[in-house]
Amino acid sequence: MQLDLSGKTALVTGATGQLGRVIARTLAACGANLALHYINNDTKARELQGEIEALDRKAVIVQGDITKQDSAFRMRDEIQPVLGGVDIVVANAVIQYEWTTVLEQSPEDYLSQFESCVMQSVYLAKAFIPHMQDIRAGRFIGINTECAIHSTLTNRPIPLVSVEWMAYIAYLPRRLVSIRLP
Repeated sequence: MQLDLSGKTALVTGATGQLGRVIARTLAACGANLALHYINNDTKARELQGEIEALDRKAVIVQGDITKQDSAFRMRDEIQPVLGGVDIVVANAVIQYEWTTVLEQSPEDYLSQFESCVMQSVYLAKAFIPHMQDIRAGRFIGINTECAIHSTLTNRPIPLVSVEWMAYIAYLPRRLVSIRLP
């Protein structure tokens, strides 16, 4: 990929997952320093940190529950002294659970998907976008499961959560412009 991200810092949530690792490696290959978020897999996070540092990039690992606002602010506060402000946020983490039909899926699973897809983006925006507004630059990238595309009423529980997430991601740039940017 021909993209110069030298001097930029990116946060990738869910960095220890398969897609998260690919995203982190790609951003590092383009020159970005990385904040690598994980929830449980400290070993995988440290391995990925080593890979990023082997590319002569700075990397820090941050553990956090992306469904909690205080966790997003704590991650920001841990990243800032090591890498500076975050210029690129990739909201990639999602809570995994066993798929079943819409009628059989528990309400708690729907709530966890809403929290990990929609509320993660809200919390990360609150924690990291003020820096982007201050420097008048930055990117907030929301990744969501392709399962939403393949959803039907009988086999996947994600469609409503995905619609809410897409609406928030579409709304975010317009709201930021109306708040602080000319």
